[in-house]
Amino acid sequence: MNRRLQDICLVAVSAAFLFCSGGPGGTDAGEDGTADPAGDWSDAPDIGIEPPEMPEPVSLGPCPIGWRDATGEGTDPDTCEPWPVTGPEDCGPGEAHFPGDPGCTRLGPACPSVDWADDLPTGGDIVYVRAGEAPGGDGTSGSPCGTIADGLTTAAGRSGVIVALSTGTYDELVALRGDVTLWGACASGTILTSSTPSTTAGVVLSSGHGPALRNLTITGARPGVWVYGSGRDIDLENVVIERTTGTGVFLAAGGGATGRRVVVRDTLHGGNDDFDGTGIQLITDGTLELEYGSIAFNRGAGLHVEGSEATLSFVAIRDTRTRDGSGRMGLGIEAGVSSTLTANAVVVERSHTLGVLLDDSHAVLQDVIVRDTLPQASDGQYGGGIEVLEGSTLELVRGLVSGNRARGILVLRSQATMHDVVMSDHLPIETTGMAGNGLDVQQASRVWLTRGYLARNQTVAIVAGYSDSTLSLQDVTIVDTQPRTSDQILGGGIQVSDGIHVTALRILLEGNHAAGIVAGHEGTLLQLTDVTVRDTLSQISDGKGGRGLSAESGCRVEVVRGAFVGNREVGIVAIHPGTTLVMSHVLIRDTQERACAVDTCAGFGAGTGIISCGGAHVDLELFEISHSVMCGLQLATCVLDEGGTADLSQGIVSGNAVGANVQTEGFDVERLMDGVSYFDNDRDLDMDSLPVPDVGAWL
Repeated sequence: MNRRLQDICLVAVSAAFLFCSGGPGGTDAGEDGTADPAGDWSDAPDIGIEPPEMPEPVSLGPCPIGWRDATGEGTDPDTCEPWPVTGPEDCGPGEAHFPGDPGCTRLGPACPSVDWADDLPTGGDIVYVRAGEAPGGDGTSGSPCGTIADGLTTAAGRSGVIVALSTGTYDELVALRGDVTLWGACASGTILTSSTPSTTAGVVLSSGHGPALRNLTITGARPGVWVYGSGRDIDLENVVIERTTGTGVFLAAGGGATGRRVVVRDTLHGGNDDFDGTGIQLITDGTLELEYGSIAFNRGAGLHVEGSEATLSFVAIRDTRTRDGSGRMGLGIEAGVSSTLTANAVVVERSHTLGVLLDDSHAVLQDVIVRDTLPQASDGQYGGGIEVLEGSTLELVRGLVSGNRARGILVLRSQATMHDVVMSDHLPIETTGMAGNGLDVQQASRVWLTRGYLARNQTVAIVAGYSDSTLSLQDVTIVDTQPRTSDQILGGGIQVSDGIHVTALRILLEGNHAAGIVAGHEGTLLQLTDVTVRDTLSQISDGKGGRGLSAESGCRVEVVRGAFVGNREVGIVAIHPGTTLVMSHVLIRDTQERACAVDTCAGFGAGTGIISCGGAHVDLELFEISHSVMCGLQLATCVLDEGGTADLSQGIVSGNAVGANVQTEGFDVERLMDGVSYFDNDRDLDMDSLPVPDVGAWL
């Protein structure tokens, strides 16, 4: 350092009440022995720095009835599990494993020792039917009808009548009109079927208001239950619909159904994509209310809702398969144009292609799990958890979205409000090894996430972009994001770009790779309040990176109360003309060399608190920059032959190898001296050409 600059440094530091010793040390431990995330601020000179607040924890409780508490490992929050530790059971005839039950449950009563159900109402109006009985019966128990059709004819005109069915198989089409109930002897023993193939009508057809099915199984070479037309409906209780053809339940043109303890499983392809084996279909003003349901091993989709309304509670949609022949689709829930989906205590798992798809629809989900979606069998693509597309709105409260592929949640040209949501352990696309994000926000979207926890996702935990989008984060924790599988690069916490506006309040990022936060592109505005970024690791592919915050390509980043501790390469970097960082109440401490410094980038490992280069500008007040391996602040030329600039006021630069390294030609170092204390650095100010790491833009 030349003599004149040394004199400037000494005069400026003396005017700022330079402390000669006793500056802040490394990160201290709290009373319980754990590391204080923002360091021990008590040993710093009192310049009024306020440490950031930590996020409020995610809470997925209280758990729905019957669901068990599952203790989170490490920093993971506790969750609610619908299944016992051994998982859901595959059940036998007339049984199902509903969410919250300890195992398989029999639907309705056990099969009776005599012909008809033991739980038939006493004193009710009952017509008796015995499978295979000779024609001519009058419907009494002593002279039962031999077919359901004869029983319904006998019951015609009698409101509230019960047609009691014996055990046995009834191979016939069942047309229900009016207030009549088919009451089976037991779900495993009373079988309704049709051996006549069709995709234009079901085994059971409702053409009136008030019919009901109880304690029986439906199967056959056509859809199971068919309700078409306004004013037509059906009520299902203790009903199994399995291995029907085309679809299990079809509700359309105003037709509706209600159900309790209903199973729809193993639906077969009907020969075209309209009837591809979907479990339940609602088309054009169809309505469904289902409580305690199991929709499993169907094809195409578990539940398809289009222009209709579905309400689910305590329902499992499991193992939806792809379509026969094409290997495409296999969605858990598909809600199409102008649909409404309400779900409470619902689990969607091991679907193919997507867990939940919202397309120009509205969904309110509470206590919902979407996990372990598999890629599309035909090409290995997709596999996401929830996709919110094309003008849809999502309200998600207490959600677990985990172990899917490509991403956890995508919001595209839509709106989402999420509260108490875990997005974790997402895997890359099977064929490319790319992605694996937790949350992806794109194109004309509005997203609010409050109390979120993202862990062990891949590539980047939260990706958000486009100038017509906004993202609001509050009380969000992002930990242990992993590099993408294909090339072992990235692994960052938050990436925002392309002019999006993002606000974030009480955010913690820890143990991610490459960069905790990346913001880029002109028009992008990132406003951080109470942010902690710590222990970011270098990316695995080349040992580079490990930044706390990277601002690039003309974006603007504002930070109020931030702690950037134990990161690698650089705590905070600003790159490119027009990039602006405005920060106050900020701690940047213990910045380490990047991992490659031990071999492939020896001498260029950096370890700098803040770098401003390539025409970027940093405005920093009320701050501490301490214990950087190389230097506290570096102003340098890294791209476009332009140096970076900075204005510092009311701060501490302490315990670094070099306090400030200024390489920007013509920069006035007095801009770094306004109330700033430099002490315990090996050198306070240096104008030499210290190595500048290749801090190229991530975006």
